[in-house]
Amino acid sequence: MYVVRSDNSSADIEIYFKSWCDEKWVSAGTNSARDVGISNNDGSLSRPSLAIAPGGTPFLTWAH
Repeated sequence: MYVVRSDNSSADIEIYFKSWCDEKWVSAGTNSARDVGISNNDGSLSRPSLAIAPGGTPFLTWAH
């Protein structure tokens, strides 16, 4: 199970990505759930979207 969200607690709006593992939420990639998130940008982002491929691979998109 995965979750993606936007957050504006830093100077920019960043995108964060987590997965459910061993009964807790964890980063779904390097720094994807902390610091500057998976997006790591200098602008504001919005509308994160998550799709899961038939093989289980997650794909993320967002607007800049």
